Amino acid sequence: MVKQELINHWKKQADLDFKTMEDMFKSKHYQWALFVGHLVVEKWIEEIKEIRKWLKNLISQ
Repeated sequence: MVKQELINHWKKQADLDFKTMEDMFKSKHYQWALFVGHLVVEKWIEEIKEIRKWLKNLISQ
């Protein structure tokens, strides 16, 4: 995968995981909702890191 495809994949997967987390929470599976929520946050953090790197490179040019 090229970089942008990988980023898009992570974004899509994070969105699907977020929906799964909400469904688990609604059905009172709180421990699993928390676990999946943790995965969502990790994916968002990685995306933010990539954006920050891109911005830093853009500014330094």
